[in-house]
Order: sequence, then structure tokens, then C-alpha cells
Amino acid sequence: MLLEFSKQTDKIKPQTILLDYLKQRLELENNYDIISYVSNKLGNDRRKIAKLSKFAYELAKLNDLSIIEIYKKSAFHLAQMANTLKKNFDDKCILSYTGGVWNVGKYILDPLKEFLDNEIIIYKPKNSPSYEACIIAKEVLGYNKTKA
Repeated sequence: MLLEFSKQTDKIKPQTILLDYLKQRLELENNYDIISYVSNKLGNDRRKIAKLSKFAYELAKLNDLSIIEIYKKSAFHLAQMANTLKKNFDDKCILSYTGGVWNVGKYILDPLKEFLDNEIIIYKPKNSPSYEACIIAKEVLGYNKTKA
């Protein structure tokens, strides 16, 4: 999103609501202040920078096509990884997900479904990542789910 913001600022790419939206939300005097904002206010901390992704989601809901395209490209790259891993299996595979990017729902999941191999089924997680990890650990260690 920051790269897109910079390209739109420099008029390399068509301008969308992204420019005014981020400028207002980050309280920038001008678009070039984004550099000092990331460097000084966020301290170039990747966790703090990652928190800006909430604005991308808000912009997607406002139908900003540049942000929707970013999600689509991200979904393409994620699908490439899953499709490559699928080559190691003969049967259908179940793909689950967890983490912040998935909170944007349809903006990442719909294009992901387009790009995934037909043999990969997306499985919405039923539990928290920690709980799922415990279930997998129990299975790997040979514990049964129910007492015999």
C-alpha cells in the first residue's frame, strides 16, 4: 500500500482515493511526508508498519481499485505457493489459513479461489491457531482425540 501510495503521489500510477484517505488518516501535510512518517513516527518498525494494513482493508471496502488489485496480486502469490506444495500430494489437499491478512475476507479469499489448483480445498479454520496447533501436536505425538 505504501508503494502504491508513493507511485500515485509521483503520478506513475493513476490516483485513487488512497492518496487523500491516507493523507487524512495519517495526518500528513503533504504526500511526501509519508517518508518521515514511516521513518520517524513508526521508527521503521515492521510491526507498526504492518498495522497500516487496516487502512488497506478500509479502502477495499470503499472500492479503491488499487488496493483491491494489491489483494488480488497477494492472492496470486499465495496460490502459487499452495499450488507448488500440492504437487507433493496425489489426492485433494485441504488448505487452511490464519493471520491478519485473512481478516479481509473476500478481498483475499475470492481471488485466491480463482488461482488455486482445483484439487485444493479451502477450509475455514474452526478454532484459534493455538488450539489447532495443539490438535496437530497431539496427532503427531500419537494421542487419540477420544479415550478408548
